[in-house]
Amino acid sequence: MKNDSNDNFLEHEKSIVIQLNSEFDWVCHVHKVKLRPISIALFDSETLWGQYNGQNRTILISRKLVREHSWQHVIGILLHEMAHQYVDEHQLSNMKRMHPVLGAGETPHGLSFKEACKRLGVPAQYAKASVNLQSANLDWKLETKNQEAQKIIEKAKKLLSLGASANEFEAHLAMERVRELYAKYNLKNIEAHDQDQFVHLVITHGKKRLESWQQRTVSILLEHFFVKALICRQFDAKTGEKVQAIELIGTRENVEMAEFVYHFLLQQVEFLLNGSLKRGSPLRRAERSSFRLGVLDGFDKKLKTSLEVKVSNVVETNIISRALEKFKNDVHLDYYVSEIYPRLHSRRSSSVQVYDEAFSAGHVAGKTITLNKPIRSSSKKSGGFYFPIV
Repeated sequence: MKNDSNDNFLEHEKSIVIQLNSEFDWVCHVHKVKLRPISIALFDSETLWGQYNGQNRTILISRKLVREHSWQHVIGILLHEMAHQYVDEHQLSNMKRMHPVLGAGETPHGLSFKEACKRLGVPAQYAKASVNLQSANLDWKLETKNQEAQKIIEKAKKLLSLGASANEFEAHLAMERVRELYAKYNLKNIEAHDQDQFVHLVITHGKKRLESWQQRTVSILLEHFFVKALICRQFDAKTGEKVQAIELIGTRENVEMAEFVYHFLLQQVEFLLNGSLKRGSPLRRAERSSFRLGVLDGFDKKLKTSLEVKVSNVVETNIISRALEKFKNDVHLDYYVSEIYPRLHSRRSSSVQVYDEAFSAGHVAGKTITLNKPIRSSSKKSGGFYFPIV
């Protein structure tokens, strides 16, 4: 029994190392970078998340990192160590040839390293020296927010808390006030955005494919909530399998709001579906996805209608519409995403059979949705940066 347990442990670690090598090759392919083959292994350390050793030609990744953190962070650390390898093999030697003084006495995380991170598309969170220390904070949500962002988030939470009223008018008014709040914030700060302000958040349901209504929810986030969203493949270090996930990219406050909206909408979809079933609705199992899609379509139409109403208001300019338009033309975020994912491509979703009656019933129910107080995600899973397909 003990030998079987040990064999399983070794097989599990083998699958993780194989995946790390696959990620290594993928990064080189996507960013058109040539790095010499290198040995990647797991190691035990109380001080380091990862380590590159040019003499031994190894990249070591902490077992504690793999065990206690999401695959997103594992890949972030791998990228950090790959940047050291790039400096060792390419960037630093090239800089010395062109500028003999440059590089002399340079720190390990100096200009050459930063240039390597840019070349490999390393997110700013993992381009710092501190990511090597296990005492460092890998979760951007736990970092201290600037005062303006903190005020925005706190005010939004208070407004959404008021939106929990049973009075639909009050709830809708709170929702619109929060959207205006975020719109004003984005109009004011969009020009000041730089790469250090953008964060990544990955949502996964632990399954090999997303449901059609989950994908539809992502499209609502893209249309209305100031974030970029990708459908990506994520390796699950616990099971050794790849699952489909959603990656949100944007400023911290926009990503936090989008995450809340995503889970809230899915919760509301199930609430309305269960309510319809309890009232005796003759929805077959095959028709329930159509009902869910109808709910989301109704919510989407409600958001668009609220924008149209604002346009007809001569007293107040449509600030939400202006902010969304400016966001969609934000070259800073577009450039950042193109650096991280230089070979993004779109893929059409497989066709889904839609039952008209169930869809219509869901559409009507979806128009009743309002954004109430924040809920916490029931899933603590999050994941990797790679294999984007949308």
